[in-house]
Amino acid sequence: MIELGIVKNILPGNLATVTFKSHGACKNCGMCLVAGNEASIKAKNEIGAKVGDKVKVEISPKEVIRAAGILFILPILSMIAGYFIGGIIFSFVFLFASFILIYLFEKAIKKDYVSCKMIERIVV
Repeated sequence: MIELGIVKNILPGNLATVTFKSHGACKNCGMCLVAGNEASIKAKNEIGAKVGDKVKVEISPKEVIRAAGILFILPILSMIAGYFIGGIIFSFVFLFASFILIYLFEKAIKKDYVSCKMIERIVV
């Protein structure tokens, strides 16, 4: 996924905060911080972009697919497994457990989200 945005802040560790206009998919993805019509991300700044530069940011498609799989497929598979193990009540117990696992997984890998986002180039 490629987005065009503006560098708002330079952070330590060769990182930058980039903001861009959010769209419908931004609300469900979780890769960015969405506030109103704007989304912001922390991305690797290996090209040396400065505050105010318009940049092209690439988010690894592999990471987008992985996030979508975890968010959408894991709960469905959990419900199906719960149903076959113990019926309707177990399916909802497994669904709830999958939400807890997703929450814990997201907290554990939040630091790695930055590694899959990189400023590709400065757009003139």
